[in-house]
Amino acid sequence: MQPGPPAVLKPQARIEPAQPQRAAPCEVKPVMTEEDLAKPQILVDSAYGMGHPGTFHFRPLIEEKDAAAAEVHHLQITDAKLHYHERTDEIYYVIDGQGRMRLGDKEFELHKDVVVYVPRGVKHKAWGNLTVLVVCIPRGVLQDVHELE
Repeated sequence: MQPGPPAVLKPQARIEPAQPQRAAPCEVKPVMTEEDLAKPQILVDSAYGMGHPGTFHFRPLIEEKDAAAAEVHHLQITDAKLHYHERTDEIYYVIDGQGRMRLGDKEFELHKDVVVYVPRGVKHKAWGNLTVLVVCIPRGVLQDVHELE
């Protein structure tokens, strides 16, 4: 007797996937306006307590306290220090300006509309005259900065 085709088991009723528990919606924060840019921002000259080492203006748009899956920061970078994040991936989107970035052992030009993915553990720094949005996944980047210079 020859074996038949393998049996395919199918459930009798459709099984709905479990719905994940989601945090309550956070405050909606608009994209930067001219009025927002006129407001005081945090000027950072070191990483002590702030997360991204170097000199730049820092404005959190979605913060760790918002309990979202990621953080979004608006930065104006002139000279960030070389650093890495042990648990956090970052995605930089250059809104405006020009500069350079060191990512691992490579260096490249940054300009408007460039997107850079920085995996956790990769040494990086940026400098120039840059306005960027940085998406940090998962949240908690401000406690996950390891300076190297």
